[in-house]
Amino acid sequence: VINCTGYSSITLDFQYLENGEANDDQATLHYFDGNNWLFLHNLNKTSGICSPLGTWSAFSINLPPSADNNPYVKIGINWTNDADGLGSDPSFAIDNIQLSALTPLPVELLYFKGNQNNNQIVLNWETATEINNDYFIVERSDDGSTFYPITKVEGFGNSSTNIRYEFIDKIIKQSYYYYRLKQVDFNGTFDYSDVILIKFIFKNPDQGILIPNPTTGITTLQFQSELNDEHTIVLYNQLSQQLKLTSYRAYNGTNSLPFDFSYLNEGIYYLHIIRNKTSISTQKLIIY
Repeated sequence: VINCTGYSSITLDFQYLENGEANDDQATLHYFDGNNWLFLHNLNKTSGICSPLGTWSAFSINLPPSADNNPYVKIGINWTNDADGLGSDPSFAIDNIQLSALTPLPVELLYFKGNQNNNQIVLNWETATEINNDYFIVERSDDGSTFYPITKVEGFGNSSTNIRYEFIDKIIKQSYYYYRLKQVDFNGTFDYSDVILIKFIFKNPDQGILIPNPTTGITTLQFQSELNDEHTIVLYNQLSQQLKLTSYRAYNGTNSLPFDFSYLNEGIYYLHIIRNKTSISTQKLIIY
């Protein structure tokens, strides 16, 4: 096992001899990412000019991105021989195996996660090492594709010990949020973390949530009510045109009201919850 923790842009170099029968004996190069063996390359036959052994040939290949910061890398050679006695010896030999151009990662991120705490989302992340780490930008998205920055968190610069960070997002108006980290070095280069998705459920009475959202059309409005009374649910488009009106008698506790909006075109809509002629909540609905 090759531990590539803290390294990226990994190149494999070696020298090899491959003789054997032209089309029936074959060496193939493979790579293990910690879960699966992956095919990398069919190695060509080498020259037999310097008989009887032949000529050593140099080979180089970039390992897949999954090798970056991976502690479970393995390299394998599969030799297939039809055992018919044809071809020249040595069938296959390899030497001078090297992993080169190992670039230390500026930040080794152990995790990036978030959870709801009352009516806010708490984001936490931890680094194992930092090299020239200037700062982090926390980015948020409503749809998982368009992200915008919501805060800047100063980095530790250089560290070989674990550093923990936290940010509390208090500006919450929707049911699902996507987050990612943008890590920026002192020289301006940057990298992104994986995206995390957090489902947010309002804790206050009468505040609503649409599940799922975004949706292809089928969704359920869930909201809390402390009263047994009539509620009106009104759907508007972005031009403030009323598209649907539904009356519903809410009960004390959690109320669930299913909707089928599959007839709507893709886009953004707004669902208003009205009680006693007063709008108490507006939910943005995304149809895709």
